Amino acid sequence: MKTKVISFLLVVVLGCLLTACNTDEKQYEEANSLMNEGKYAEAAEIFEDLGDYEDAANQASEAWKEDSYQRAIRLMDQGNYQKALSRFENLKDFRDSEAKVQELKEFIIPYADAEQLMTEEKYEDAIEAFNKLGDYGDSMARINEAQIKIRDKKVETSFKTAMEDGTIKALNDFLYRWGEAGYDELVNKANEQIALLKSNSSLSAHILNHPDKATEEEINAFLKDFPGHQDYQKVQNLCTGDILTLLEKGSITVEITGRQNRYMAWVDVTITNKTSLALTVTIPNGVYFETSSLNVPNMAVYGEQTISIPANGSNTKDIRALSMTITPELPGTSVQYTAKHISNAKLEQVIQLLDEADENEHVGLAALWLVTGNYDDYMIRYSWVYKDGTAMISEEELARAKEIVKKVE
Repeated sequence: MKTKVISFLLVVVLGCLLTACNTDEKQYEEANSLMNEGKYAEAAEIFEDLGDYEDAANQASEAWKEDSYQRAIRLMDQGNYQKALSRFENLKDFRDSEAKVQELKEFIIPYADAEQLMTEEKYEDAIEAFNKLGDYGDSMARINEAQIKIRDKKVETSFKTAMEDGTIKALNDFLYRWGEAGYDELVNKANEQIALLKSNSSLSAHILNHPDKATEEEINAFLKDFPGHQDYQKVQNLCTGDILTLLEKGSITVEITGRQNRYMAWVDVTITNKTSLALTVTIPNGVYFETSSLNVPNMAVYGEQTISIPANGSNTKDIRALSMTITPELPGTSVQYTAKHISNAKLEQVIQLLDEADENEHVGLAALWLVTGNYDDYMIRYSWVYKDGTAMISEEELARAKEIVKKVE
């Protein structure tokens, strides 16, 4: 009986061993099949599960390396060179990993960096980078392309400069330098602009020789289309000018009246345009408004101001001006003024300094009174007062005025 039991147990154990061996063998074969299909990670996991079955441990290691190698190759194909380099470096001497590391470091990554410089239009830097690569790939061809890009940029800049200058000379200089370099489109545009400029020289001559007959449309068209024309400034001057120059030319008439204000004097300036062109009239800082009235002050413009006048029309604008002296009255609307050049050099300098310092009207008034009259500090500060009796000009403002006047003494 005992013999039969032992024999039965031996059969059972042997059967189990044979079944286990058959299962390991099947898994081993499955892992090899997965390797052949390129499914290295799946194969590696099965080999690891087989433990010490035959050479499963070694096969698992090789499968993981192959999986990492193939991932590195894909990263290279995708242009992700830094990650590919990291994987190849970790693989050390597996297959040709060391050669891949050398190729990436010496050629592939530097080439990609050079291409990035081309994309960023840093052509000089790209040429230097490609030069270091020698005859690798199409590096020499890329150097040639970068040199062409540099020349293209120079030509485009030269053309843009010539067009912005707008003169026939500037455009001819462009043609002399680049006319035979193969930039036909830009050359044609330059020639067209030269022809246009030559044809419009007759227009500028018409405008300048007969300003009384020139229309506003003709002048505006000329100024818009030919900002660099040799006659541009002359034509523009027909439409702009300072009040005194235009008065002398007879292009305008001017009526100036007082405009009373409690603490600050202004004047109303009405300008009538005697031409058929719209005018922009500037009233420069320091223009002198003189009156024959004894009890009101003469005035000085404080800060350049402009008035736009339609053709054959008029316009009125209140102009900021400072009282030149302390007087019993402020100029009202009945007070008439005449515009003149300021004749006091020291006063002119003080007004200029006030404008440059962007000082307020109180400092401006105090400075003018220090120059034009023998006034003490009290008279300057309390010539005008607020309703509560406080001085209009503070001690600090008077001190600033004295500093400015001191600069011209």
